[in-house]
Amino acid sequence: MTSWLVSSETILAHSRLQNGDLDYERARMHQEMLQKQVSEKMAIIEGINVTGHKVLEQCSAPDAILLQEQLDSLNKRWKTLVAELATRKAKLDEDKSTLAVVKDEMEDLTAWLKETETLLCGTPAYY
Repeated sequence: MTSWLVSSETILAHSRLQNGDLDYERARMHQEMLQKQVSEKMAIIEGINVTGHKVLEQCSAPDAILLQEQLDSLNKRWKTLVAELATRKAKLDEDKSTLAVVKDEMEDLTAWLKETETLLCGTPAYY
């Protein structure tokens, strides 16, 4: 699980530009794959937590502290990854919607320009 988290965190980090902004091409390319993997790994995380808490009840205090720290670290990384994916999904969906609106407006503008050129020149415009 840890190696998958490292790999996923690396993918997320490389989906950012040097200035920290989202690299939309890379983010879109990996978003669906990572979301699917998160769904698949959710049961594993839950299993690790259940098993970890069972072990916590049976081990010595120093070992329990160490194990709890490891579980806390794993859960924090998991929650951070899930939150980042949710934020990115919302941003990508919002941008996709905005792009569709801009595309429609450009098509309307192109049609208007063709009509205007036809009226002004008296000949049909071809693009």
